[in-house]
Amino acid sequence: MVSQLLSTHSRHLFLLPVLLFPLVFLGPGQCDEDADGDGYSFMQGDCDDENPDVHPDAPELCDAVDNDCDGEVDEGLEQHAWYRDADDDGYGTSSTFVLSCVAPDGFAAEDGDCNDRDPEVNPGMTESCDGKDNDCNGLTDEGVTQTWYTDADGDGYGASRPSYTGCTQPQGFAEVSGDCNDSNADVYPGAEELCDGLDNDCDEEIDEGFVLPTWYRDGDGDGYGTVAGAVEACVAPTGYVDVAGDCNDKNAEVNPAAPEQCDGVDNDCNGEIDEDLEQYTWYRDIDGDGYGGDGPTVTSCQQPDGYVMVGGDCDDRSADIYPGAPESCDGADNDCNGVVDDGLDQFTWYKDADGDGYGTDRNPVEYCAQPVGYVAWNGDCNDLDADVNPGALEVCDELDNDCDGEIDEGFDVLTWYKDGDGDGYGTGFTTIESCADQPGYSLEAGDCDDRDPRAYPGAEEVCDGVDNDCDGSVDEDLAVLTWYKDADGDGYGKALPTVQGCAPPAGFAGEAGDCNDDDPTINPGAEELCDGIDNDCDGQVDPGCRF
Repeated sequence: MVSQLLSTHSRHLFLLPVLLFPLVFLGPGQCDEDADGDGYSFMQGDCDDENPDVHPDAPELCDAVDNDCDGEVDEGLEQHAWYRDADDDGYGTSSTFVLSCVAPDGFAAEDGDCNDRDPEVNPGMTESCDGKDNDCNGLTDEGVTQTWYTDADGDGYGASRPSYTGCTQPQGFAEVSGDCNDSNADVYPGAEELCDGLDNDCDEEIDEGFVLPTWYRDGDGDGYGTVAGAVEACVAPTGYVDVAGDCNDKNAEVNPAAPEQCDGVDNDCNGEIDEDLEQYTWYRDIDGDGYGGDGPTVTSCQQPDGYVMVGGDCDDRSADIYPGAPESCDGADNDCNGVVDDGLDQFTWYKDADGDGYGTDRNPVEYCAQPVGYVAWNGDCNDLDADVNPGALEVCDELDNDCDGEIDEGFDVLTWYKDGDGDGYGTGFTTIESCADQPGYSLEAGDCDDRDPRAYPGAEEVCDGVDNDCDGSVDEDLAVLTWYKDADGDGYGKALPTVQGCAPPAGFAGEAGDCNDDDPTINPGAEELCDGIDNDCDGQVDPGCRF
């Protein structure tokens, strides 16, 4: 783009004198003058007559000048890519470049600089131990660092982990790894092997080259171990001894030197249990009352758990039953003498099904204690109703509440009349004699219509066509009015036909004067309209209207 602009600009400069020539007055000999002595004057094509290197026969140079005055700049010369070199280290970045035959200021021929703000970072640099990618190969401090290994015990050898990679040796780190115990300075590769149960030289062998004694695991600390799990080592491992023969290494009182005890254990490890000790017969005591049953027994020199020396318990599931126990009223042979509840007073008990404290006389039982569901009092005449028993109060409910053989004694017997409409008055056709309220019945009679709750003695007479007060007359003492036939239902009827009554029949109205009983919009109360009709029935059509 730059070369095109330069070429176009040069051509315009070359043509400008030619176009202006007819309009410019030149002095004598001016057009033929060769000012720079290069053999060409302005009129002969020299586009810069002050520079002897610029004329039509001059060779084109890479100098951003139109040397041969052909209107183009640096044409025919090889173009190169030049890269922006901000830190002037001879390497630029590929993101910013220009094409030119000569390097512009601040540009370099080589790219690949990964940090163009630091002259110590470019592809031609040698890697230094400075935490930078000096040679721009994507790696930092490669070839100038090494791995250092943690040396906790300071013996010059470190463990494989943790490690550190860096240029200099940190405090507490070693150059060589392979220490198999970095907490012991006597253990490291090449150390002298000792008979100490350790791999001193880290060759994965322990105490090699030594004759090792045998040690036996002594789990209970009684000085005797077991053959199982024996080890050979220069030094006794913790919890090991040099004598075997323990037959129970979890019990310190069991070993070849222990005295035999009466405990069901082979204490001296001779293969016998409780030998040479006195043996006894023991009875199983399940209920812990000190007496065992006569079932299976155990022979032992000492009392086993859950066993006693005395048998004879006739029920070893209850601690209240054993030989000599006090007899209780519980239906059991407490003293194991073969007799139940012997020597105890017996009582008569009556079944009380309704739980009112009184039982029936049927099927009483004799027992020393009150059975569940039984009572000491009898005489209940209905043992399914807790409100009925000899101690109950008599109530008016048609029951013998107090079981005296009488029903509702002491209460007045009343006559109840069937009240079908629930208005408080019944008829004399269906009655009940009882001291208690009877649903659907009333103590008052005289209802003249027991299907209509509006009719009963004493009711207020209303205009409904019913003998409300049951006096034999309908709607008596009520005002009788004249009602007019109202065919269109607008509240006004014609003069005829009429009916007399205290209430309007259906289709009748209390007002007459309707002049058109087929149209509900025409009646004495309607508004007069200008429509050629006598809307208000006053005998005039559209009074006051102007057409």
